[in-house]
Amino acid sequence: MKSEFFFSLMTRRVCIVFFVLMIALTSLQAVDQIISISDTVYSSSGETVIEIALEAIEAGGADGNGVVIDSGADVAFIAGERVSLKPGFSVNPGASFTATTSKLSGQTINEDTDWSGVRYLGGTTVVSSGADLYIDTDCILYFLPGAALEVEGDLIVGEGVRLTSTYGSGNGSTDDFWKGIVITSGTALLNKCLIEYALQGILVDGSTNTVHIQGVTFHQNLIGLHILNFASVPIVDYSLFDSNIWYGIKEDSTGDASVTNTRFLNNGILYYELSQTILSIDELNNQSGNSGNTEG
Repeated sequence: MKSEFFFSLMTRRVCIVFFVLMIALTSLQAVDQIISISDTVYSSSGETVIEIALEAIEAGGADGNGVVIDSGADVAFIAGERVSLKPGFSVNPGASFTATTSKLSGQTINEDTDWSGVRYLGGTTVVSSGADLYIDTDCILYFLPGAALEVEGDLIVGEGVRLTSTYGSGNGSTDDFWKGIVITSGTALLNKCLIEYALQGILVDGSTNTVHIQGVTFHQNLIGLHILNFASVPIVDYSLFDSNIWYGIKEDSTGDASVTNTRFLNNGILYYELSQTILSIDELNNQSGNSGNTEG
């Protein structure tokens, strides 16, 4: 009996390690330091074309090798330090073009900070212990492939906030996905926001954290919510897990999250729980602290 228990425990541990390695080895699109663009015409495609460089974008060219943004096209250049528009660069009437510089190599937040508007983020942004990050209503955060938001302090996300990959759904693979929100300590309060195109929409992995997810939509992440370790029970209420590729919610912890009034739609696996493995919606609702959840 003891040997069977030991084998079962070791099997679970091996599965968890393998799963974490799968996440780590998922390919991510490389972002160049400097991009030089010439002999290019951007035409109308029905979506925004985004060019990103960690340091600089240089666009233009002489002798007919210039850069033209044609009528109906929507183009954005985003660079960590500078965007240089040289002779031979032109924007035709009816086109949309923006050039933005934004810190793309990661940052550490050591004091109370308020984000609003549109931001582009690369690398790992760390909210240090003792600091608060407020993400204001309707703010849009675009994350480069492999970028992450790591919470050691406190995170408050307002209504209408969108946290997404710079490239959207990209080419249909996970190459363009960002890593997601990693909560290791502190408090995270998320209200009626959208988290999409991340390897793990939210990863809870710490011994001193409080997580309350209210009315949040997890859309087309590899995993919507991944729970490894927690101090207080993560609370998920009136949320939506929609089209997450592997799992809606995955628990690799001996405790249970509290999930109520939440809808699961078109996820690879609706819910995985360490001790019982895959749960149906009825099995989820029958667990202590859970109720009112629906599928479809």
